[in-house]
Amino acid sequence: AKFGTIVVQIHPREEAPVTIEHIREYDRRVYGSVMLLFYAANEDLTDEDDEVDDEEDSWDEEDLEEDLDDDWAEDEPVENAQA
Repeated sequence: AKFGTIVVQIHPREEAPVTIEHIREYDRRVYGSVMLLFYAANEDLTDEDDEVDDEEDSWDEEDLEEDLDDDWAEDEPVENAQA
């Protein structure tokens, strides 16, 4: 499936290098004695990387100013703060 994901569950001690041609690991997570490896097709990850690059290229200074205004608008001053 387009943008499908393969999830492999192993014990972290079982991890070994594997050569795979058409899929690529894009994430891994360890939960106690369980390791989850996430794979997707190379071309899907390349398409997704291109979309992220396009979004990053469209960023401008106005976006930053809006984000900063939103973040600081909700903060209240701290009085008598001690470490």
